[in-house]
Amino acid sequence: MRLSDKNLNLLRWLPIAALVLLLLSSNTGTLLYAQKTSRTELQKKRRQLYEEMNITKDVLKSTRSEKESSLNTLILLEKKIQNRSKIIANIAEHIDLLDDRILEITFQIDSLGGALEQLQNDYAKAAQTAYLNRSDYNKLLFLFSAKSVNDAYRRLKYLDYFRQYRKNQVLQIYATNASLQAKLAELQQEKAEQNQLLANKQKERETLEVEKGSKDEMLKTLKSKEKEYEKKLNEKQKALDELNKQIQELIAKANANAAKNAEATGANKPLKIDTSPDAIKLSDEFSQNRGKLPWPVEKGVITANFGANPHPVLKNITTNNNGIDISTEPNAKVRAVFSGKVSNILFNPTFQWAVIIKHGNYFTVYTNLAEVTVEKGAEVKTKQSIGTVFYNADDNEAVVHLEVWESNTKLNPAIWIAR
Repeated sequence: MRLSDKNLNLLRWLPIAALVLLLLSSNTGTLLYAQKTSRTELQKKRRQLYEEMNITKDVLKSTRSEKESSLNTLILLEKKIQNRSKIIANIAEHIDLLDDRILEITFQIDSLGGALEQLQNDYAKAAQTAYLNRSDYNKLLFLFSAKSVNDAYRRLKYLDYFRQYRKNQVLQIYATNASLQAKLAELQQEKAEQNQLLANKQKERETLEVEKGSKDEMLKTLKSKEKEYEKKLNEKQKALDELNKQIQELIAKANANAAKNAEATGANKPLKIDTSPDAIKLSDEFSQNRGKLPWPVEKGVITANFGANPHPVLKNITTNNNGIDISTEPNAKVRAVFSGKVSNILFNPTFQWAVIIKHGNYFTVYTNLAEVTVEKGAEVKTKQSIGTVFYNADDNEAVVHLEVWESNTKLNPAIWIAR
C-alpha cells in the first residue's frame, strides 16, 4: 500500500504550519516587549508630569489664591498649562502606540484564524480519507501483505507516523484556538485602555481651555502695570549685576590657596582653581553627582530657567538668569544641595540674604532667603538647612534662586539637580 497524494500533502503541511506559528509567536513576543517598554516609559513620564503639576497647584494655593493677579501667579499658571499640554501630548502618543498595537493584534488574529481554519479543513480531509479507506487500513492485513521484513517495518513506521500526525493535528487545533482566544481578550483589553485614554485626553483638553482662559484674564489685568514692572525689572537687573560681581570676587578670594600655589611657582597670574587634595576630592565627588543633587527645597517647581527668559508681561523683553528660580511654599526650608563649606553670606535689599557654599572648585549660590541659619566658615552636609525662603506678599511669591559655578564659570543648575 502507498501513501495517497492527499496524505502526502497533509504530512508536508504540518512542519510548515508549525514553523509559521513559531515565527508568528516569536515576532509577537519581541514586538510585545518593545511595546510594553515604550508604554512603561510613557506612563512613567506622565506620572512625573502629574506630580510636578500637583506641586505647582500646592505652591499656588499656599501663595494666597489663584484668582489674585500677580506676576508669580501668572508664571505658575503658565507652568500648569505647559505641563498639561505635555500630558495631552503624552496621552496622544500613548493612543498612537495602542492604535499600532491593536492593528498588530488584529493581524495576528486574522493569521491565527486562517491557520485554525486550514488545520480544521486538513484534519477533516484526513479523517474523511481514513474513513473511505478504512478497509485498507486494517493493520494486520497491511503488515502481512508486505513483501519483506524491511517492507513490513517501513509500513509499521508509516502507521505510527500517520497516527502521531493526526494526534498532533488535534493538539495544534486546540493550541491555535487557545492562542486566538487569548489574542481576542488582549484586543478587548487594549481597546478598553484606549477608550479610557481618549476620555482622559478630552478631560485634560477641557481643563486646559479653562486654565488658558484664566491666564488670559490675568494677563489683561497685569498689562495695566507695565510701567511698574519695567521699574522693578531695572532695579532687579542692577542688583543682579552687583550680586554677580560680588560672587565673582568672593569666588576669587575663596581660591586663595590656588593663588598662593601660583606665587610659589613664580607664575604671573594666580591659578583659577584650588589644587589642594581636599578641594580636588570634593570637586570630583560633586561632579560625579551631576543630575543627582537634591533640590534646595523639599517641594518646588522651576519657574525661570537658566539663561534668557521672556518676560511674562512685557513684550519683546527678556531677562538673563545666572541660575534657576524655584517657586515654593512660604517659609520653606532652604537646603544645601551638597556637602561643603559656607564661603560667604551676603545681603541685598532686592535678593535678601544669599549664601555661597564652596564644594572644592564648585560653588552653589542660594539667594532670596528671609533668614540664614548657618555661619560663614561652617561645614554643611547635603540637605542640611541653611535658612528659610523669603515670602514677597506683594507679588505672592516664595522663590529660591539657585546658581552653580565651576570656578568662575556659570553652569545650568537644572542639569545638576535630580529630575
